[in-house]
Amino acid sequence: MAESLPITFNDSKGFVEVTLHKSYLTEAEYGKISRTTVDISHIISRIVKENQSTFSGAALYHIAGLFKEGIRNALKKGESVSLFDLGALYPTMRGAISRDMPPDELASHIHLAFTPSEIAEKEMQNIIVKNLRFAEEKREIKGIYNLYDEQAEDKVLTRGMTAQITGTKLKLGGDKSGIYFAPVDNEQRLVKDSRLWVQADHITRNMPKTVEFFVPETLESGTSWRIVLETSLATNGVPMKSTVQIVSDVVQIQ
Repeated sequence: MAESLPITFNDSKGFVEVTLHKSYLTEAEYGKISRTTVDISHIISRIVKENQSTFSGAALYHIAGLFKEGIRNALKKGESVSLFDLGALYPTMRGAISRDMPPDELASHIHLAFTPSEIAEKEMQNIIVKNLRFAEEKREIKGIYNLYDEQAEDKVLTRGMTAQITGTKLKLGGDKSGIYFAPVDNEQRLVKDSRLWVQADHITRNMPKTVEFFVPETLESGTSWRIVLETSLATNGVPMKSTVQIVSDVVQIQ
Protein backbone atom coordinates (compact mmCIF):
# COMPACT_ATOMS: atom_id res chain seq x y z
CA MET A 1 0.00 0.00 0.00
CA ALA A 2 1.29 3.45 -0.90
CA GLU A 3 2.74 5.55 1.89
CA SER A 4 0.17 8.32 2.10
CA LEU A 5 -2.39 9.54 4.58
CA PRO A 6 -6.15 9.31 4.00
CA ILE A 7 -7.54 12.23 2.06
CA THR A 8 -10.75 14.19 2.15
CA PHE A 9 -12.92 14.16 -0.94
CA ASN A 10 -16.28 15.27 -2.30
CA ASP A 11 -18.82 12.59 -1.46
CA SER A 12 -20.94 10.99 -4.17
CA LYS A 13 -24.45 12.31 -4.66
CA GLY A 14 -26.17 8.97 -4.09
CA PHE A 15 -27.37 8.28 -7.63
CA VAL A 16 -26.11 6.98 -10.95
CA GLU A 17 -26.68 7.79 -14.61
CA VAL A 18 -27.45 5.06 -17.14
CA THR A 19 -26.61 5.39 -20.83
CA LEU A 20 -28.46 3.20 -23.33
CA HIS A 21 -26.48 1.76 -26.25
CA LYS A 22 -27.78 -0.22 -29.22
CA SER A 23 -26.17 -3.59 -29.87
CA TYR A 24 -24.23 -4.03 -33.12
CA LEU A 25 -25.61 -7.55 -33.49
CA THR A 26 -29.27 -7.16 -32.51
CA GLU A 27 -31.91 -4.48 -32.14
CA ALA A 28 -31.72 -4.81 -28.36
CA GLU A 29 -30.41 -2.00 -26.18
CA TYR A 30 -28.11 -2.38 -23.20
CA GLY A 31 -27.18 0.00 -20.43
CA LYS A 32 -23.89 1.28 -19.04
CA ILE A 33 -23.72 2.87 -15.59
CA SER A 34 -21.57 5.90 -14.89
CA ARG A 35 -19.16 4.93 -12.11
CA THR A 36 -17.36 6.81 -9.40
CA THR A 37 -14.41 4.81 -8.07
CA VAL A 38 -13.28 5.20 -4.46
CA ASP A 39 -10.15 3.70 -2.94
CA ILE A 40 -9.37 2.74 0.64
CA SER A 41 -8.29 6.32 1.45
CA HIS A 42 -11.71 7.63 0.46
CA ILE A 43 -13.49 4.97 2.51
CA ILE A 44 -11.35 5.68 5.59
CA SER A 45 -11.96 9.40 5.23
CA ARG A 46 -15.71 8.73 5.13
CA ILE A 47 -15.52 6.46 8.21
CA VAL A 48 -13.66 9.08 10.23
CA LYS A 49 -16.07 11.82 9.18
CA GLU A 50 -19.29 9.89 9.78
CA ASN A 51 -18.37 7.95 12.93
CA GLN A 52 -15.98 10.32 14.70
CA SER A 53 -13.81 7.29 15.34
CA THR A 54 -11.39 7.27 18.24
CA PHE A 55 -8.86 5.84 15.78
CA SER A 56 -6.98 8.30 13.63
CA GLY A 57 -7.23 8.08 9.88
CA ALA A 58 -3.55 7.11 9.72
CA ALA A 59 -4.11 4.22 12.14
CA LEU A 60 -7.06 2.91 10.16
CA TYR A 61 -5.01 3.22 6.98
CA HIS A 62 -2.25 1.11 8.55
CA ILE A 63 -4.75 -1.52 9.71
CA ALA A 64 -6.29 -1.65 6.22
CA GLY A 65 -2.81 -2.29 4.83
CA LEU A 66 -2.41 -5.26 7.20
CA PHE A 67 -5.75 -6.65 6.02
CA LYS A 68 -4.65 -6.30 2.40
CA GLU A 69 -1.40 -8.17 3.00
CA GLY A 70 -3.30 -10.89 4.86
CA ILE A 71 -5.70 -11.31 1.95
CA ARG A 72 -2.84 -11.44 -0.55
CA ASN A 73 -1.07 -14.12 1.49
CA ALA A 74 -4.25 -16.21 1.60
CA LEU A 75 -4.65 -15.93 -2.18
CA LYS A 76 -1.02 -16.99 -2.68
CA LYS A 77 -1.85 -20.19 -0.79
CA GLY A 78 -4.79 -20.90 -3.08
CA GLU A 79 -7.36 -20.12 -0.39
CA SER A 80 -10.74 -18.51 -0.96
CA VAL A 81 -11.31 -15.34 1.02
CA SER A 82 -14.66 -14.22 2.42
CA LEU A 83 -14.70 -10.41 2.42
CA PHE A 84 -16.88 -9.84 5.47
CA ASP A 85 -20.49 -10.26 4.25
CA LEU A 86 -19.85 -8.72 0.82
CA GLY A 87 -18.75 -11.75 -1.16
CA ALA A 88 -15.85 -14.09 -1.75
CA LEU A 89 -12.61 -14.04 -3.71
CA TYR A 90 -11.63 -17.47 -4.99
CA PRO A 91 -9.35 -19.18 -7.54
CA THR A 92 -10.98 -20.60 -10.66
CA MET A 93 -9.86 -22.31 -13.88
CA ARG A 94 -10.37 -20.70 -17.29
CA GLY A 95 -9.79 -22.10 -20.73
CA ALA A 96 -9.34 -25.66 -21.96
CA ILE A 97 -6.94 -27.88 -20.03
CA SER A 98 -5.74 -31.46 -20.46
CA ARG A 99 -4.47 -34.17 -18.14
CA ASP A 100 -0.98 -34.09 -19.67
CA MET A 101 -0.35 -30.40 -18.96
CA PRO A 102 2.68 -29.67 -16.74
CA PRO A 103 2.03 -27.81 -13.46
CA ASP A 104 3.31 -24.45 -14.72
CA GLU A 105 0.99 -24.57 -17.73
CA LEU A 106 -1.95 -25.53 -15.52
CA ALA A 107 -1.14 -22.61 -13.25
CA SER A 108 -1.44 -20.23 -16.22
CA HIS A 109 -5.15 -21.16 -16.40
CA ILE A 110 -5.82 -20.17 -12.78
CA HIS A 111 -7.52 -16.81 -12.40
CA LEU A 112 -9.13 -14.82 -9.62
CA ALA A 113 -12.93 -14.55 -9.43
CA PHE A 114 -15.35 -12.74 -7.16
CA THR A 115 -18.91 -13.69 -6.25
CA PRO A 116 -20.94 -10.99 -4.48
CA SER A 117 -23.13 -11.97 -1.55
CA GLU A 118 -26.91 -11.51 -1.43
CA ILE A 119 -26.38 -8.65 1.04
CA ALA A 120 -24.12 -6.81 -1.40
CA GLU A 121 -26.50 -7.44 -4.30
CA LYS A 122 -29.42 -6.01 -2.31
CA GLU A 123 -27.48 -2.81 -1.73
CA MET A 124 -27.45 -2.31 -5.51
CA GLN A 125 -31.24 -2.32 -5.59
CA ASN A 126 -31.28 0.80 -3.41
CA ILE A 127 -29.35 2.91 -5.92
CA ILE A 128 -31.36 5.68 -7.55
CA VAL A 129 -31.13 6.06 -11.34
CA LYS A 130 -31.44 9.81 -11.79
CA ASN A 131 -30.79 10.15 -15.52
CA LEU A 132 -31.34 7.85 -18.49
CA ARG A 133 -29.34 8.92 -21.51
CA PHE A 134 -29.30 7.61 -25.05
CA ALA A 135 -25.95 7.14 -26.75
CA GLU A 136 -25.66 8.90 -30.06
CA GLU A 137 -25.74 6.52 -33.01
CA LYS A 138 -23.28 8.69 -34.90
CA ARG A 139 -21.34 7.60 -37.95
CA GLU A 140 -18.00 9.33 -37.97
CA ILE A 141 -14.59 9.29 -39.66
CA LYS A 142 -11.99 9.92 -36.97
CA GLY A 143 -8.67 9.14 -38.65
CA ILE A 144 -7.18 8.87 -42.16
CA TYR A 145 -3.77 7.20 -42.50
CA ASN A 146 -1.25 6.37 -45.21
CA LEU A 147 -0.31 2.68 -44.80
CA TYR A 148 2.28 2.86 -47.59
CA ASP A 149 4.30 5.83 -46.30
CA GLU A 150 4.61 5.72 -42.51
CA GLN A 151 6.40 9.08 -42.54
CA ALA A 152 3.47 10.82 -44.21
CA GLU A 153 1.33 13.12 -42.10
CA ASP A 154 -2.25 12.12 -41.32
CA LYS A 155 -4.64 12.84 -44.20
CA VAL A 156 -1.79 12.72 -46.73
CA LEU A 157 -2.27 9.71 -49.02
CA THR A 158 -0.22 8.17 -51.81
CA ARG A 159 -2.00 7.47 -55.08
CA GLY A 160 -2.16 3.80 -56.00
CA MET A 161 -1.27 2.76 -52.44
CA THR A 162 -3.19 1.58 -49.38
CA ALA A 163 -5.02 3.99 -47.10
CA GLN A 164 -6.84 3.37 -43.83
CA ILE A 165 -9.89 5.10 -42.39
CA THR A 166 -10.89 4.63 -38.74
CA GLY A 167 -14.04 5.74 -36.97
CA THR A 168 -17.45 4.42 -35.95
CA LYS A 169 -20.14 2.58 -37.92
CA LEU A 170 -18.21 2.72 -41.20
CA LYS A 171 -18.91 -0.74 -42.63
CA LEU A 172 -19.85 -0.75 -46.31
CA GLY A 173 -22.64 -2.92 -47.65
CA GLY A 174 -26.19 -3.14 -48.93
CA ASP A 175 -27.50 -2.42 -52.40
CA LYS A 176 -25.36 0.68 -52.81
CA SER A 177 -22.01 1.33 -51.15
CA GLY A 178 -18.52 2.46 -51.97
CA ILE A 179 -15.61 4.77 -51.27
CA TYR A 180 -15.32 7.92 -53.36
CA PHE A 181 -12.88 10.81 -53.65
CA ALA A 182 -14.86 14.01 -54.13
CA PRO A 183 -13.13 17.21 -55.31
CA VAL A 184 -13.35 20.38 -53.23
CA ASP A 185 -13.87 23.99 -54.25
CA ASN A 186 -11.70 27.00 -53.38
CA GLU A 187 -13.21 27.08 -49.89
CA GLN A 188 -12.50 23.37 -49.31
CA ARG A 189 -16.18 22.49 -49.57
CA LEU A 190 -17.18 19.19 -51.11
CA VAL A 191 -18.33 19.34 -54.75
CA LYS A 192 -21.74 17.64 -54.63
CA ASP A 193 -21.83 16.63 -58.30
CA SER A 194 -21.15 12.89 -57.94
CA ARG A 195 -20.23 12.64 -61.63
CA LEU A 196 -16.92 14.26 -60.67
CA TRP A 197 -16.23 11.80 -57.88
CA VAL A 198 -13.56 9.09 -58.31
CA GLN A 199 -14.33 5.66 -56.87
CA ALA A 200 -11.81 3.50 -55.01
CA ASP A 201 -12.47 0.04 -56.42
CA HIS A 202 -10.11 -2.15 -54.39
CA ILE A 203 -11.30 -2.40 -50.75
CA THR A 204 -9.10 -4.71 -48.67
CA ARG A 205 -10.73 -4.36 -45.25
CA ASN A 206 -14.32 -3.54 -44.38
CA MET A 207 -15.14 -3.36 -40.67
CA PRO A 208 -17.35 -1.07 -38.54
CA LYS A 209 -14.31 0.74 -37.10
CA THR A 210 -11.74 0.28 -39.87
CA VAL A 211 -11.89 0.44 -43.66
CA GLU A 212 -8.80 -0.02 -45.86
CA PHE A 213 -8.54 0.51 -49.61
CA PHE A 214 -6.24 1.50 -52.47
CA VAL A 215 -6.17 5.18 -53.43
CA PRO A 216 -7.11 5.54 -57.13
CA GLU A 217 -4.04 5.96 -59.32
CA THR A 218 -5.88 8.52 -61.48
CA LEU A 219 -5.74 11.16 -58.74
CA GLU A 220 -3.09 13.79 -59.38
CA SER A 221 -0.37 14.50 -56.85
CA GLY A 222 -0.80 17.79 -55.01
CA THR A 223 -4.60 17.79 -55.28
CA SER A 224 -7.12 18.03 -52.43
CA TRP A 225 -10.19 15.82 -51.94
CA ARG A 226 -12.75 14.73 -49.40
CA ILE A 227 -13.42 11.02 -48.99
CA VAL A 228 -17.07 9.93 -49.05
CA LEU A 229 -18.02 6.56 -47.56
CA GLU A 230 -21.44 5.50 -48.81
CA THR A 231 -23.26 2.54 -47.29
CA SER A 232 -26.71 0.98 -47.26
CA LEU A 233 -26.17 -0.79 -43.93
CA ALA A 234 -27.85 0.35 -40.73
CA THR A 235 -25.69 0.72 -37.63
CA ASN A 236 -26.82 -2.75 -36.53
CA GLY A 237 -25.73 -4.30 -39.85
CA VAL A 238 -29.22 -4.66 -41.36
CA PRO A 239 -29.55 -3.56 -45.04
CA MET A 240 -31.48 -0.33 -45.63
CA LYS A 241 -33.39 0.94 -48.64
CA SER A 242 -31.73 4.34 -48.30
CA THR A 243 -28.01 5.17 -48.26
CA VAL A 244 -25.87 7.11 -45.81
CA GLN A 245 -22.82 9.17 -46.74
CA ILE A 246 -19.98 9.81 -44.29
CA VAL A 247 -17.69 12.66 -45.36
CA SER A 248 -14.07 13.07 -44.25
CA ASP A 249 -11.92 16.10 -43.66
CA VAL A 250 -9.84 17.32 -46.60
CA VAL A 251 -7.06 14.92 -47.65
CA GLN A 252 -3.99 15.59 -49.80
CA ILE A 253 -2.61 13.33 -52.53
CA GLN A 254 1.13 12.87 -52.92
